[in-house]
Amino acid sequence: MQKNSKNSNVLKFISPATSISPWEESLPLGNGKVGALIQGGVQQERIMFTDSRAVWQGTVGVLPDITDKLKDIRANMSSKNPVMAGVLLEKAFANKKYYAEKFTSVPIADLVVSQILQGKVSAYSRNLGMETEEVSVQFTANQTKFERTAFVSFENDYTYYELSRVGNAPISVTFKMVGHDKTTAVFNQEITNNMENEVVTISGSLVGYEFTSGGMVYGVLARVMIDPKAVCQVSEDCLRIENAEKILLVIKTYVAKAKDKALDKAKKELLDLRQVSYEKAFKSHFAIFQKQCPKLELSISKEKDNSIEDLIAYRDEESTLLTEKIFNFGKYLFVTGLPTSFGVPLVTGLWGKHYANKNALADVSCELPALYAPAFMFGNEEKIHNILQYFDKYKDDLKKNAYRVYKSKGYMVPAYFVADSALPASIAAKDISTITGGAVIANLYYEYFLYTKDMKFLKNEVLPFMTNVADFYINYFYKNENEELVSCPSFSPNGMSKSFEHKNIGIYENSTCDFVVARTLFNNIMNIANIFSVSVEKIVEYQNFLNLLPVAPLEKNSIKEYRNEDNSVRSSGIMHLYNIFGTREINHNSNPTVLTPYMNSLLYKTDKSMFSQNITALGRVAEMAVVLGQSAAFNNVLNYMVTNFMSRNLMFLNSDKYNLNGYANGDNYYNLTGNMLMCASMVESLVLDYHSNISILPAKPVSWKEGKVSNVVTRQNVIVDVAFDDKRGNITVSLKATKATKFNLILPKGVKKVKNYTIDPMSPRIDNIMLSAGKSLVLDIKY
Repeated sequence: MQKNSKNSNVLKFISPATSISPWEESLPLGNGKVGALIQGGVQQERIMFTDSRAVWQGTVGVLPDITDKLKDIRANMSSKNPVMAGVLLEKAFANKKYYAEKFTSVPIADLVVSQILQGKVSAYSRNLGMETEEVSVQFTANQTKFERTAFVSFENDYTYYELSRVGNAPISVTFKMVGHDKTTAVFNQEITNNMENEVVTISGSLVGYEFTSGGMVYGVLARVMIDPKAVCQVSEDCLRIENAEKILLVIKTYVAKAKDKALDKAKKELLDLRQVSYEKAFKSHFAIFQKQCPKLELSISKEKDNSIEDLIAYRDEESTLLTEKIFNFGKYLFVTGLPTSFGVPLVTGLWGKHYANKNALADVSCELPALYAPAFMFGNEEKIHNILQYFDKYKDDLKKNAYRVYKSKGYMVPAYFVADSALPASIAAKDISTITGGAVIANLYYEYFLYTKDMKFLKNEVLPFMTNVADFYINYFYKNENEELVSCPSFSPNGMSKSFEHKNIGIYENSTCDFVVARTLFNNIMNIANIFSVSVEKIVEYQNFLNLLPVAPLEKNSIKEYRNEDNSVRSSGIMHLYNIFGTREINHNSNPTVLTPYMNSLLYKTDKSMFSQNITALGRVAEMAVVLGQSAAFNNVLNYMVTNFMSRNLMFLNSDKYNLNGYANGDNYYNLTGNMLMCASMVESLVLDYHSNISILPAKPVSWKEGKVSNVVTRQNVIVDVAFDDKRGNITVSLKATKATKFNLILPKGVKKVKNYTIDPMSPRIDNIMLSAGKSLVLDIKY
């Protein structure tokens, strides 16, 4: 039963995933809790199952006090010995038996489906319906059309998988559940040793697999339901079905403490199901899934639909169809792949293929906010709120981090944190020395308020968190003999300087980003006090400290990543440019004198160091190009991402697939930050909001000749629709206020006329637009 025919947004494939790279070509299903990857095979199908609770928790003991080593660490930095400073920092933890490890994803099991077919197979297709969250695989053999459909239910967390046929040839098939590929890296073929007590279930109508690790049990169990004429029997390690017209599998994943007898509970739950049908289950699922999907829509193509294989193979950079599909797929992944309950921020979303991939854990400063980049514009601030609640829950850990590691007050958010805590999950010198996380999370708090305008939340949650992070920076930075603020130990996330290109350990002092994010934090506190008239207890102290923060250092009139080091073309660090993509303090409307160093930095990233970027950095470069109004640069980076980083299933990989040196640890894995940042930057190229401004078409690519974007949620509490037509020179802008609001509308250069308004063609804009809640304004614009 194919529902995909009702979809307007479908990923169409005309071939199964190949044996060479099945993971990169599989189709993802998920509901934010349970995930499945379907390869779409013919005679043999393989489906991987994952669960958001299925993580190896990592290890962490009691966080020790290492502040007695801080003086020696800083002394080594003053003596220009960063390697020894890094060694001292790591040994300080090791000597006190703190061996933190990052938690990692655990793919639980694979369902292997083997179907006996007669004759030649033809008319193969597989489709992913992005408006239904359903995969359909179809083919014809022996004059019979076979179809396999599946979805992960948003109603009850079951996966429903149905095999059906139209024609005379019956379905003859075997099912077995096996452990997933245990290799942890592509090149060195390491085998994970974390799995114990593997149990295979083949009995009656049940097929399953589970294993134990660290006192937890991880399992997948399927109940197989057949029509009355079919014959079912257990054969060796599989369940064999003969003479079937239709087969339905209801599949459950489970994660529990080993002593909880989770397998027995899963068996009872599945066997107790009555009157189950694929159609009925799908209807209930679809009603919920529709409500979860963002209402934001982007339409930039009128090209005839085509298979993904052909769109990739014959890709024309002027074509917009593949771009539009990538956007819709980003929306789909946001809903289906990012966990509904925050606590395991993995860049792979639900679909981590490899066991023990510690690189898949999102760092707090760069990857975590990138994963949720479209949340606000989608009107889904709930997922951001879940992040904020997590850090509020573990604020005592944040205090321990600040005091026991850095001898500071307030909150310190580490680069990586252990599950079910906020303690450091890595004692690598560069990770411990990364101190930007607190200000980044504090900015998320502030952004959440700007969208919701929840004054109670501002006073009770936002401001306390921000001031505690501010207290950390005030105590952490210290003055040198020249009365200049110093940050040490320090590190720019994913960054390196020219002198650090061939060093594996060490720390810096004075990463530019430390001061940039701190300035953002203190400016936001000032805004809370001055714009929103909220009393801030230590406002004078905060203002004085803000005045001490140094300005960004320059090298050849571009922003330096480190105050005391030269830039490196091999660096994928972007946090020193945070006031472009993080706050948009620097934007296309900025003073040219202020803007120039940032423009040069963008050119540096898109020219000399493009080859060294990982997908998160590259996605942010694309976004920065949009914010700075550079449509050509944005389009070039977008094309580079598609050509060099995109899998054949449209998910983005962490590293450049053609640059093998980019595989930092022999593994190139899904990194959904690429999909999320591309999705966000596409919208922002048409509607960009910052401070009290909404900018229309700030960086629309030239190849986007006609199109529209609708239901864009903005900080100004205005929902924006924009339709444009280059041939006719028309733009229609619709603005609807969700709350009483006042804002400025920045129009694209070249605007000639706006009905009912007088426009300065040199700087086209409409200032001080006021709308009461629920009111709309429609503008007809000629350019």
